[in-house]
Amino acid sequence: MDNREVIVNLWYLIDEEGLIYSLRVKTYIGTGSIKEKLEFLQQRASLDYLIAEPFEIPQRFHVRIGTGPKSEIMPIAHVTSLEVSSSPIALFEDALRLLGRCSSPRC
Repeated sequence: MDNREVIVNLWYLIDEEGLIYSLRVKTYIGTGSIKEKLEFLQQRASLDYLIAEPFEIPQRFHVRIGTGPKSEIMPIAHVTSLEVSSSPIALFEDALRLLGRCSSPRC
């Protein structure tokens, strides 16, 4: 039985203050069990994020910096936004939709 399927590695680049400023996505064709596919992705993760396709933070996750008239909306997200979303994958939905890999009903 052929169990090839598209699998993806997802990364977000984060600084020491918890600000996420870039997303990365790398797609592969994987075979084997779920465990084998996860092991493959883990083996590739340490270097492939350097060549993975970059994506911007979706606008719905952007952060407002400052208060009042001098506040500014920045194209970054804070790691706490992952805690309040339905899933950490929500941050990647736009990127996955562009790649044709999103299975969320919102896509």
